[in-house]
Amino acid sequence: MVERSWNRNETEKDTFDETWEKLSRYCLFLTKDRWDGEDIAQEAILKAVNKYGIKNGMRPALLKKIAYHLWIDQVRKKEKESIGLRTSIEQEAEGHQEIGGDAIEQLITRLTPKQLISFVLKEAFQYKNSEIAAYLDMSETAVKGLLNRARTRLKMLAHVQTPEALWTREYHEKVCQILITSLTDQDPSILIQSIPALVPSAPGSTPVLSLAA
Repeated sequence: MVERSWNRNETEKDTFDETWEKLSRYCLFLTKDRWDGEDIAQEAILKAVNKYGIKNGMRPALLKKIAYHLWIDQVRKKEKESIGLRTSIEQEAEGHQEIGGDAIEQLITRLTPKQLISFVLKEAFQYKNSEIAAYLDMSETAVKGLLNRARTRLKMLAHVQTPEALWTREYHEKVCQILITSLTDQDPSILIQSIPALVPSAPGSTPVLSLAA
C-alpha cells in the first residue's frame, strides 16, 4: 500500500511539474517578464483550484484561459496608470521583429483584419510581400500599401489608450489566441489557416466588424 501510494504521489507531482512548466512558458510569452509571468501562473492555478478543485482545476486549457484573462486585466490596469506600452507599439511600427503579448493586444485594437495579418506575417515571420499577397488574394502593390497603412496607423494611435473598435467583441479574444498560439509555436500556418475566418473578403469567411483594408 505504501509503495502504491508513493508511486501515485510521484505521478501526480510529475503531472503538476509538467503543467506548471507549460503554464509558466505561456505566461512568460504573454508578459515578457519572468517574475510577472510566474505571478500570473501562480494566481491562475490558485483561482482554478479554488473554483474547480484540484482535479478539474489543473486542466491546461482552463489554466491558460484564466492566465490570459489575468494578463488582459494587468495590461488594462497598466494602461490606466501610464502610457508605458507606447514604446513597444512604436517599435512594432518601425519594424521591430519580436511581437510579444502586450503588442498583440495593441495590434488587435489598432489594425484592421488585413492589416493585422499582413503585419504579423511580414514582421514576425519575415514573409515576402508576394507571399502575403497570395494568401490574401491581393496584388503585391496592394500589400505594400496595406503594410504602410498599418505602420502609419500604429504611429498615429500610439498615444490612444482606447481607439475605436475594429473587431467585434466576439472575435477579439479569438484573434488574440490565434496570434499567441502561432507566435508561441513559431508556426505561421496557424495564422494562415485562420485567414478565411478573419478576413471578410476570403472565401467561406465569417464577417467581422471592419471591412476596411
